[in-house]
Amino acid sequence: MTDKGVVDLFAASGRAVSDLGLSMCDPGRVGARITGFSVRPPKEDRGEFLMVLRGLDDEGLPIVAFSSATTLDECFRGVVARLRNGSLVWRADQFERF
Repeated sequence: MTDKGVVDLFAASGRAVSDLGLSMCDPGRVGARITGFSVRPPKEDRGEFLMVLRGLDDEGLPIVAFSSATTLDECFRGVVARLRNGSLVWRADQFERF
C-alpha cells in the first residue's frame, strides 16, 4: 500500500469513529440512543473483530447490535455505513440487567 493509501485509510477510519460518536449524541440519526460500544479482537489469526453496540429503543428498553470485520477500520466503517443506511439490525438485549 502506498503512503497515500495508508493516509486515506486512516482518514476514513477516523471519520468513521467520529461519525459513530456523532450518532451517539443524536438518537434521531440512527433510531436508537446508543449508550456504548465495545470491540473484541479476533480470537485467532484469521478471525474477525466484533463490535457490540448497546442502546435504548424509543421506549427506553435495552437493545444491542453487532458488526464484525477482518480489520478494525472495516469494523468501524461498516457499522457507521449500516447506521447511515438504516440496515443495522437492533435486537432486544437479553443480557442487560435492570
